[in-house]
Amino acid sequence: MTTEDLQKRIALLERKLVREKTARAEAENLLEDKARSLFQLNKELTEAYDTLKKQEVQIIQQEKMASIGQLSAGVAHEINTPTGFVISNLETLNEYVQQLLDYLNEFNQIPEIKQTIEQNAQLSQTVEALQQKFELNYLFEDLPELIKDSRMGLNRIKTIVTDLREFSHADGKSKEQVDINHVLKQTVHLVKNEIKHHAELDYQFQSTQNILGFPGKLSQVFLNLLLNASHAIDKQGKITIKSYDDNHLVIIEIQDNGKGIPPEIMTKIFDPFFSTKAVGKGTGLGLAISQEIIKQHEGEILVESQMNKGTLFKIKLPSC
Repeated sequence: MTTEDLQKRIALLERKLVREKTARAEAENLLEDKARSLFQLNKELTEAYDTLKKQEVQIIQQEKMASIGQLSAGVAHEINTPTGFVISNLETLNEYVQQLLDYLNEFNQIPEIKQTIEQNAQLSQTVEALQQKFELNYLFEDLPELIKDSRMGLNRIKTIVTDLREFSHADGKSKEQVDINHVLKQTVHLVKNEIKHHAELDYQFQSTQNILGFPGKLSQVFLNLLLNASHAIDKQGKITIKSYDDNHLVIIEIQDNGKGIPPEIMTKIFDPFFSTKAVGKGTGLGLAISQEIIKQHEGEILVESQMNKGTLFKIKLPSC
């Protein structure tokens, strides 16, 4: 083979090597593009799945709340009607008892009757024996107090029923002006009996601005946070509820001095179905739904927690 033939063969091999390198580079670029495209599609599919999962959770929860709302409204109506009768009758009974007590008191003060009893020893002893037998002095003192306590209890039932009806009332399609302090007070009335045995409630309602929103949904958020705070306290503790204004924001804080949230799960507490409670004790939907409701109100919900010191949930909502 001549030198010229050898040079031609080398040049041919070099061109072939260049073509192979170029083809390999193009294949690698194509593979990289396909991998990037596949990664992006997988990311979009994951996001779509997460969105669908959240929407499914919301639909399930909304249907559940709608059913509870209908049931609560019916129960509230059934309780409210007889309670109204009893309150009315108790008011009348209170008037009758007071008239009867006034009559007996005035009767005993009639001079002639008083003089007759004092002058007749046997009659005086008989009257005194009857008073002791039926404990009239105690009855006169205790009867008004019994009626007063009964009236207070019935008015408490009436307040709870009213708050329950408002809580279960379906929100309209459009937002309305909401007094946050009013919604907080109603929610506290609903959970007070659940909390009072192991936590002291401290209210500091200072906000003076309204927001545009759905009162029923906001009450659901506050109810969930208050129950979570209650469950975080093992023994006697304290739950503080605050509302105040920060320029054009309405701030709501719900703080407990319970066991706190472990740092390793802080990033997961708003995930649907995530729960630290035993199976059957919780659905893991409460905080996920709460966060979604606050987003619907163009607000945000923040959390701070320290182990064995407590947890603070802070909600920021734009005022109107």
